Amino acid sequence: MKYAYIIIYFGILIAQDVPDSFNYIPTNISGVFQGQITINGSPASGSDWVAAFDGDGNCAGASELVFDGGTSYINLSIYGDDGTTSEIDEGINSGEEFYLKLWDSSNDLILEYPDGFDCWVNTNGAPMGGCGGVENVYDFPSVDWIATLSASGGPDGSSYDLTFGFSPNATDGYDDNFDIYAPPSPPPPAFDTALNWGGDRYYRQILSGDGELSEHEYGVSFAFPSDNIINISWQNTGWDEMMSSCVLQDAFGGMMIYVDMLSDSSLILDNPAFTTLNLKVTPNAYALPSIDHPPEISYIPNQTIENGEDFISFDLDDYLTEVDGDEVDWSFDMDGFVPAINISGGERDYDLVFGFNFAATDDYDHGIDMYAPPPPPPPNMDAALGWGGERYYIQILGVDDGEHDLIVHLQYPDDGIIHFNWYSDGWNDLVSSCILQDAFGGEMINVDMLSDSSITLNNPTLTTLFLKVAPNLGETQTRDFIVDVDDENIVTLSYNDGWIGHQMVMFTATDQTGEMLSDIAIVTFTVEEVLSSYDNWMPSHVTLNQNNPNPFNIETRISFNTDISGFVFLEILDFTGREVRTLVLNNLDPGDHSIIWQGENNQGDILPSGVYFYRLSHSQDDRARYLTKKMILIK
Repeated sequence: MKYAYIIIYFGILIAQDVPDSFNYIPTNISGVFQGQITINGSPASGSDWVAAFDGDGNCAGASELVFDGGTSYINLSIYGDDGTTSEIDEGINSGEEFYLKLWDSSNDLILEYPDGFDCWVNTNGAPMGGCGGVENVYDFPSVDWIATLSASGGPDGSSYDLTFGFSPNATDGYDDNFDIYAPPSPPPPAFDTALNWGGDRYYRQILSGDGELSEHEYGVSFAFPSDNIINISWQNTGWDEMMSSCVLQDAFGGMMIYVDMLSDSSLILDNPAFTTLNLKVTPNAYALPSIDHPPEISYIPNQTIENGEDFISFDLDDYLTEVDGDEVDWSFDMDGFVPAINISGGERDYDLVFGFNFAATDDYDHGIDMYAPPPPPPPNMDAALGWGGERYYIQILGVDDGEHDLIVHLQYPDDGIIHFNWYSDGWNDLVSSCILQDAFGGEMINVDMLSDSSITLNNPTLTTLFLKVAPNLGETQTRDFIVDVDDENIVTLSYNDGWIGHQMVMFTATDQTGEMLSDIAIVTFTVEEVLSSYDNWMPSHVTLNQNNPNPFNIETRISFNTDISGFVFLEILDFTGREVRTLVLNNLDPGDHSIIWQGENNQGDILPSGVYFYRLSHSQDDRARYLTKKMILIK
């Protein structure tokens, strides 16, 4: 169900049934928060809404979820505070923490994400890099089950809904995310009712679902209307699955009123002496929500040795955390092909990343691939890769023989023009062919991407192109450097006599569940010439710091320190280990040094989202050693 936005002077009033607290005031500055929403591990509904709130409870933006392909996506515009209206707090300030709340429409509950975010930046309506992400999943804890009874009475037909139930995320006291207090009863003869628990009055009181399956007793208080008639009703379908018993009885042990709410569905009270009933509920056994977490790999140190020395063997399991206790399989890869196409039009541009890697499968791989959300409404420009019926910004396939056909989905801007650009240097070494063609077998568009580097489309009927790419299997292994992982996950490294160089190895841990969740770590191994008197220079006299911020969107700072003068080489490497940018190539004096990188390559083109590495060498007498660190660019 889609709701129309009604713009009024003081803000935006969204769907009538959505909570009033989700109303917000739009401003001319905003950033888009993207991700996926689940409730207790299951996808939220497309009719649910998500909203962002500042620490004072002011709503800074709200939107309905987009349900596509079994996944609920967030595409939430979060508005910034308008500095020209100091008397009104419309949104978020840079650095201010914000919180996500979800309106669960089916249960009419507002759920709160347990963690806050302090990453908001103004992107003028574009996705915020490093703040959310289409592939990120945000799981909202909710109730395990709830039930509601309705009570009505009086000449005006006043009605109240009283909700009770259990949740593993609730306590037996007041919980802001679940419970709703009821105000004091109005003076008679006004009709009124409320749940009583712990001495307080509630319209909704959810108790702790801690596995305690004993009977829990609520009070239900009534103030009778002038005609002394109260009608109580409930829809008990499915209640017997949630409760072993549910009884509504008088305060005298059920001598005059005893109703089995699992079999009956209504009750009429006409005796104003019964101002209190007891609601006795015994829950059935139920399992706490089960969420499969991906394995996590901590930092695996790089190794640098001199020619003739041996690398240190290590146990991959020493760097593994598997919170679910799932069985994990390790794999590794030393090279791959991971290029990008930049597609732009109107005020938008997208980087679509494709390729092959031994650590990848032909399905979605956590930590490697990135889903794309559904396209925005026309005439907004949009682009995404299509594979297996899903939309991707990044789709890396497994390495096997033959041609692979990916789809490029397009949506044109107002002017009907879309530009494709790519940087194909080195592609010939890794793929035998890479063709971009129309859906008619190349009758109108047939571009050899290994020789060309751009194309402009001006025909809005061409909304689908095919990207046909075949890997060159003969160039996917480095033979001079050998990695062996035994049955105990012990890594042994060796190299051929006389080999000098460095090799990046990507280790992947994949849990053996239906989801096949995984994590990766990329380690650099370097073999250098014998350095004689220069043996002890690195790394004791040079420090390479982690870039900040990381991940980053617009720019990041890389800093290092050296205690001796010398020739410094600082470069950026892509996911496959190819140099894409040289940042420093100069003699430097001792001291602290830093440089800003804005995500561009040596040609000045902005690089796509993904994992990159920065590598520092500092040489004397033409001899060098390397320090390498990883960073993440998110656009």
